Amino acid sequence: MELGIHPPTVKIGEALVFTFQLKNSHHSTSKIRLEYGLYYQKANGRLSKKVYKISEKNYAENATTTIKRKQPFKEITTRKFHLGKHEVSLIINGKESEKAAFELIE
Repeated sequence: MELGIHPPTVKIGEALVFTFQLKNSHHSTSKIRLEYGLYYQKANGRLSKKVYKISEKNYAENATTTIKRKQPFKEITTRKFHLGKHEVSLIINGKESEKAAFELIE
């Protein structure tokens, strides 16, 4: 599985777009819970993780599914975005796997 970020820099007001392929390599249908973690840059420079659910459903045996998600970075009153490095990670059945970084710019 490879997590792709398009583009690797995101302007405030735009959206992060990321894609990945999920392959169920089991020899039977499996229920898989997919989530992603977004590590937001805080004012002190540390990263703070927020988890978002993608789906929880059955995937057919030996099936490959391409998943694409958008995460907006538009200014809202409940969250202040800080410029710099942020990260996104995939969480499959509660276990964090792939992680990729991107840059938030003005």
